[in-house]
Amino acid sequence: MELSNFCQTAFDLVSSPEPDRREQVISKLATDGGLARIQEVIKIEYKRLSPSDSITLFQCTTLPLLQSITHKLVLSSLVLESPRGTIFNFIFGIGGRRAVGFFGSLVKLLSEIDITNLGNMDLLVLSLCSISTALLQVIDCNQIANIIEEFKTFMDSISTLYDDLPLGYKESLLGQTLKRNLTSIRSRLDFGSNIERDTELEHDAQLIQPLATFETGVDWPGELSENGPRHDNDHADIGHIAVMPTAGEIRSNRAEYLPTTDHTKLHLEGVAGLLDRQFRLLREDTIGQLRDCVRSVLEQLNTSGGNPQFDKRTQHGARYLVYQSVILSDVIFEMKRGLQVIAEFDQPMPVRNMALQSDRQRWWSETKQLQVDSLLCLVDSVGKTIFMSVCQRNGTQESPREVPAESSSFLNEASTSSDPGRNLESLGQPFPFESQMEPVKDLWTGQRRCAITLQLVDVNEQGTTDILGRSQTGEKPSQVLVEFPGVLLPSFRPTLEALKDMSRQVSGGVPFAHLIAPFTTEEDGIGDTGVGPPAYSLQHGFRFELDSITNGKTLTLGSREKFDLSSLERCSTLDEAQCNALVNALSRELALVQGPPGTGKSYVAIQLVKVLLASREEAEMGPIICVCYTNHALDQFLEQIVSEGTKKIIRLGAGSKSKVLEPFNLKNVTSEMETTRAGHAAVGEAYKALKESGPEVASLLQDLKRSNSIRLVKGFLEAEFPTHFRELFRETDDEGFTFVRNSNRDPIQDWLHGGTDEMHIKRRLLTRTINQLSSSSLFGMSLTERQILYQDWVRSIRESLTAQLHEAIGTYTESKEKLRQCRRDLDLRCLEGAYVVGLTTSGLARNIDLLRRLNPKVVIYEEAGEILEAHTLTALLPSVEHAILIGDHEQLRPQIQNYDLSLENPRGRKYSLD
Repeated sequence: MELSNFCQTAFDLVSSPEPDRREQVISKLATDGGLARIQEVIKIEYKRLSPSDSITLFQCTTLPLLQSITHKLVLSSLVLESPRGTIFNFIFGIGGRRAVGFFGSLVKLLSEIDITNLGNMDLLVLSLCSISTALLQVIDCNQIANIIEEFKTFMDSISTLYDDLPLGYKESLLGQTLKRNLTSIRSRLDFGSNIERDTELEHDAQLIQPLATFETGVDWPGELSENGPRHDNDHADIGHIAVMPTAGEIRSNRAEYLPTTDHTKLHLEGVAGLLDRQFRLLREDTIGQLRDCVRSVLEQLNTSGGNPQFDKRTQHGARYLVYQSVILSDVIFEMKRGLQVIAEFDQPMPVRNMALQSDRQRWWSETKQLQVDSLLCLVDSVGKTIFMSVCQRNGTQESPREVPAESSSFLNEASTSSDPGRNLESLGQPFPFESQMEPVKDLWTGQRRCAITLQLVDVNEQGTTDILGRSQTGEKPSQVLVEFPGVLLPSFRPTLEALKDMSRQVSGGVPFAHLIAPFTTEEDGIGDTGVGPPAYSLQHGFRFELDSITNGKTLTLGSREKFDLSSLERCSTLDEAQCNALVNALSRELALVQGPPGTGKSYVAIQLVKVLLASREEAEMGPIICVCYTNHALDQFLEQIVSEGTKKIIRLGAGSKSKVLEPFNLKNVTSEMETTRAGHAAVGEAYKALKESGPEVASLLQDLKRSNSIRLVKGFLEAEFPTHFRELFRETDDEGFTFVRNSNRDPIQDWLHGGTDEMHIKRRLLTRTINQLSSSSLFGMSLTERQILYQDWVRSIRESLTAQLHEAIGTYTESKEKLRQCRRDLDLRCLEGAYVVGLTTSGLARNIDLLRRLNPKVVIYEEAGEILEAHTLTALLPSVEHAILIGDHEQLRPQIQNYDLSLENPRGRKYSLD
């Protein structure tokens, strides 16, 4: 009885409208005490009870507990990710044994329910939905769960129970949720079977479709190509393709694999083939031209004898600018932005002729060059390429640095030299960054040179290593910065990443798959493309209420009923064509509304929103997602919705120019919303971790810049070579006499300068190896040997510091992401309360994880003719059951960069990206 009260109380609190209560309950369940209670529920042995007692106990304990931990607001919460994961991992148990016993007993119990009793039928559907949701979460939280055979048995049993349900229960909202859960579970378990059954290459080979008889041959992608992969970024699976081109890809001269509109010549079928095609073509349209520009610059660097001449150039229609004589003068760290690079380079020619700083500053403020977020590529003559973006245009504050006249360059020279006798004085100095001139502060102070602050596009170990010069040659290469004016990484990268993510969840994760990419059949070459009504409208008794557009007159539209269009025309302000468009849009899960300018497409869209909002509660619709290609079109659409009386809207993105929409901007809405106690605690914990990891990165970076300081060398010797440490720093000799040292002198420098090569030369002694020197007395070494050993010490210190820096940056990045997620939970709660959410296509891709948590059922595309198919696909979130596209493809088509992929180009017609 006490356990039943506990479970029921937990469910009541989780179901309350107060997010604080919900978060506290789930957080408590994730503690040792809460997990002990969950264990009590899991251990219930229903087989020892009579059927009626088992059902009663299940209803009072297990079911409310499952409803609590699978509540839609619990599963969508960002703050509850950690406690939620703890709970489902606990249910899984060691090797999945606890989950196998738990779900096995529940499935057996439900299989014995008397479904002739309608009350039991309601219980069965609710229970199956809760159990399948919990099973899906357990599988998603554990990597080995998808290979546990018992889970497949449970899924089959639940599927059998679902198949036996009457149609009305299947079409209910719970029945639809159960069906989606089964589809998702099956896709995960099928993926696990593929891992066990096939290697990746064998699996990819099975994906190739038969080519047409007239096809002379296709150079397939990656491992499927007869000639092997083109480069290190050429893969059959787009999930393995990096968005930014790799150095190997840039150097490759083989043409990329670009899928055509002919689905018989694709290596993947259905939605997988569609996503593959859209990703590759969109990437070629955006990244492909940048890749070709960088290749052209690289070829010029290699053929110019180190003295290339660049001006404004184009490559395959893409404009690019080149900044010469680039040096990376410093690497800095800021808590907010992370790792940054200061790049110095020659002023552009027009600026060099300006004697006044004010004129230079005016030129840089008015030019479109090097805008914040602009994409650049650092290219050097040895083939290294590093993609970066502009972080700050005004450079950085000048900071004092020690820059000796001659020294080892930290970024662009090797840490050792082939000439051990070179510049002995520099061996005792800190390792500086590359610049040997006066520090440059910004873009306009210097007449000959300028500086800008950049950040890595991909902050990973390889990128950081490249920046820190860990794998450079001893000969300093020529370096240039290549800019691609007007190309902003946030405008296309999120969409490409979203397509990759969709490709990983293609089975059951893309709505309307049977319509947008039907599989071929032997009979007629195409699958069934019948368009049915939205799934949410199939539930018993559901009808669209049209009162909101009929001046209050009662009129309804049912998915299975005939409808009199003339009655709608008489009662509303819509004409016959508009009535037909509205009814068809409401009656089809995937609807297209097309018409020339002036026919009232946008007006129909507003009326559709009004009708849908009237049914949102009955359909558990969630917010309606409104997507436009441009900020201007989005502002106009949302303003019309506001003018019709809908105030619960949220506009995402900072590109709005509308004063009307200012109060509805997400940033402004969240500023007035209070954080929950759990959310506040999570933010505090994440911020604390960030404050600990950030300074560690900064400290390690400073140590790396001064890796041969006496402090670091002394610490290294004490830890690694205590004998050498005692020789240099001991206070007394073997007889107990105290050494008297000059406090102003550096014992390491004294030792470095103290030896000669005369004795070794006279005796014709060979220079000993590092291993031999490491076990020899320091003061018996020649000058050359001392330099070699010292350089090895510094190299070891730098390797250790670099490894520590990579780890610290990883911790910092993880802490920063946790803080961002905690703060976004406030955004999520705001969006959950909205009726309409409006955003652009690029904004949707950037916020796709947030939108998925809303589980929206309806998405409306305004001016859909301007939206690329790739962007349209990313808006098809897994939960979407109703998509309405409104536009005119004859008026405006999508804009693309590469004319070779355009429908208007005879050569590009086979791709027709636009």
